[in-house]
Amino acid sequence: MYNRQLNTFLRVAECGSFNKAAEQMFISASAVIQQINSLERELNATLFQRSKRGLQLTEAGSFLADEAQAYITRGEQIMDRLHELETQRPCIYVGTSMEEKCRLLYDLWMLFSPRNTSYDIRLVVARSEDEMPLRAQLVEGLRDGASWQDGWEFQEVCLVPLCCAVVKDHPLAKKKQLSLQDLQQNGLLFVDRSLGRESSRLHRWLQENNVPYEARPKWGESLIWECSVEKRIFLTPACMQDIAVDLVMIPCVIDIPVPYGFFYRKHPTKPVREFLDFVRDVYDGTGQQEMIPFF
Repeated sequence: MYNRQLNTFLRVAECGSFNKAAEQMFISASAVIQQINSLERELNATLFQRSKRGLQLTEAGSFLADEAQAYITRGEQIMDRLHELETQRPCIYVGTSMEEKCRLLYDLWMLFSPRNTSYDIRLVVARSEDEMPLRAQLVEGLRDGASWQDGWEFQEVCLVPLCCAVVKDHPLAKKKQLSLQDLQQNGLLFVDRSLGRESSRLHRWLQENNVPYEARPKWGESLIWECSVEKRIFLTPACMQDIAVDLVMIPCVIDIPVPYGFFYRKHPTKPVREFLDFVRDVYDGTGQQEMIPFF
């Protein structure tokens, strides 16, 4: 019951632009336009008024925007329930996005599942970096103050150091560590999804040490492009190497690590509670398994 066209429609309606929606979805603008055109033909309705000033929802488009999310959510709930009835196995629904990847979950689950064979795990993908799906019960990632993290509980696993990422032909690419002077001379670019709330310590450190910097509210293809073309230094937690795959990670003098672990709802289900207890045992050293290596 997943409807890609409806998801694309909601993203375009939110962004008010085909290009911005395409950037967030990591597909081409032409692919977005084709999906919207196909949806309009299927519904026999015009959803957007297109003009030089941008996109505006029509009356039909506004109605669909109000109803589409509830339709998608209900379809997902039906699919989840059908899966549970078919397998007779309670599920843990794990929310994922470009930033919130399952870097530790799979290895942990391989250790956890032999003792809990009645449980299953399913991934649910966030359509927006500003919120997780309602059915998501567990999310692995950095506690960086992203807006969706409000209202979630957090179990810390470790602290992830900050690194400087540069292209391979950058003048500093072969250094083993970037000094304060390197940062002062070149400046930094980084993503601050909290708009300063969680990273105030970092902002303060940069200001006190006279390091020029520019903070962006979200990831995007333009960040990697700027690093590649303009030879900028990108400050990022070390675990983001799987996103910035074309950049070289270099340790730096900034000693402000970011907490990493599992987010969970305030009233977790029994499978989630048992999994989190298991994770606690592993990383506290009280479990039977060896410590799982991190990045």
